[in-house]
Amino acid sequence: MKFCGLIAALALLSGTANAQNVNNGNVRSIQVANNTNPIVIKATSGFVTGIELFNNSTTEAYVKLYNAGSGVTCGMGTPQARYQFIDNSNPANGTAYGIAYVVADNYPAGITACITTGYADSDTGAPAANQFIVNIHWQ
Repeated sequence: MKFCGLIAALALLSGTANAQNVNNGNVRSIQVANNTNPIVIKATSGFVTGIELFNNSTTEAYVKLYNAGSGVTCGMGTPQARYQFIDNSNPANGTAYGIAYVVADNYPAGITACITTGYADSDTGAPAANQFIVNIHWQ
């Protein structure tokens, strides 16, 4: 039992230290356009601390984050992280709102986002305009 208590205490301390690292950040709010142009969130080294996704359509889309400050072509390369806009057509699918808070994912070369309609990293399908909003929290 003492060992479990020690692990819990370490996890609590670790969580507290991480929470301090994500305060006083920035946010980039994107109303998704009808294209797959890369969106530079931060051109230099940074951390992603959260993602909020809003979808007012019955179509799914995907946010792909790249460890790059420039030179990204959507549909090429491997994203560092991927997030899904859940469609709002069926309450069983969840709401049309999704949120992911991460504890400072590191992007040492910069942070660039691509938003497409397909799951595959190679997808270049453009989402419809005015259906998706994504807020990317970063430091």
